[in-house]
Formats: sequence, structure tokens, C-alpha cells
Amino acid sequence: MHFKAKWVQPFKQHGKRNESFYLNELDGIDVPMMNLQESFRYADLPSLDASALELPFANSDFSMLIVLPRSKTVLPQLEDQLSRTSLEQITEQLHEILEDVKLPTFKAEFEVELTEAFKQLGMTHLFSNQAESRVPRMSA
Repeated sequence: MHFKAKWVQPFKQHGKRNESFYLNELDGIDVPMMNLQESFRYADLPSLDASALELPFANSDFSMLIVLPRSKTVLPQLEDQLSRTSLEQITEQLHEILEDVKLPTFKAEFEVELTEAFKQLGMTHLFSNQAESRVPRMSA
């Protein structure tokens, strides 16, 4: 499977410039940052000592939810707390706000074997000799 989408509010290409991105309290690296001022759904999350921002994808029901710790040193604690926090607990607190957003440019990829998951969903023919072939037919 492959998912590639554009943002509802796209970041301007000419708005990129190198800025510091902190890996911890002391160490930072200069990376190209995307900048945008727009209305987004945002939440202050005091119970997690963090904030959340939703970036919706265009022509889709999908969005990216970014949870950002307030301190540069508490990422491990935030990760632990998020494992015990439902997505609904975060998203129900989101509200519309005009926000300046700065994000490092990024590309996210991962691989996962889905054969067993598809089989559990009843899609067993995909992995057998009975699978339909969708090869285009040539006509003279």
C-alpha cells in the first residue's frame, strides 16, 4: 500500500529556510523548516505537558496529529504517557485556532507485512492461485 497526499493548507515552497531543530535540551541541528500561518485544530494538553496540532490532508478523511512536548527533555516521558492515552482523549480537545506552524521537512516511510491482517479480514484469495489477475488485454 502507498499513501501520498497533499496538505489542505500547503506549506509554501519559498517559505523554507534553515532553522534549529532541537534533539534535546542542548543539541540542535540546522534543518530546512516549512513555515505556514493558518487556522488549524490545536489543543493544549496540560495532563501530558504537551500540545497537539492536527494537519489535515487534502481530498481525504486523514490527517496527521502532531503531539509536541513543552520541554525538550521530556520526550521519553511523553512517549510513555501516550501509550496510555487514547487518540480520542486528545482529539476531543482540539479546537480551531490561527497558528504559526514550523515543521522540519520530512519524509515518513515504514514497512509492515500485511498478509496475515488481510487474511484475518477474509481476503484470502489475494494470496492464492485463485487471485484475479488484472493484466490489461491487448487488441489488434
